[in-house]
Amino acid sequence: MQRELRIELGRVWMTARQVGRLRVGSRIELEPSASDEAAAWVAGRRIASGEVVVMDGNLCLRVQAPAGAAAGRE
Repeated sequence: MQRELRIELGRVWMTARQVGRLRVGSRIELEPSASDEAAAWVAGRRIASGEVVVMDGNLCLRVQAPAGAAAGRE
């Protein structure tokens, strides 16, 4: 069974016009969450929180609070 995994790094509000202007290479400045943590979601359910790290040139999520510990911070 396949499930969608979503990693949330931050959020930003954009108008439809701003979204329409996005091109390859566009930069979007994210507003950090109150906790400055990233969150992992599967099928719409928060499963973990942690910090974003760079490993071998790739963005990764270092899990700091899995499942139940993360659920209280939604």
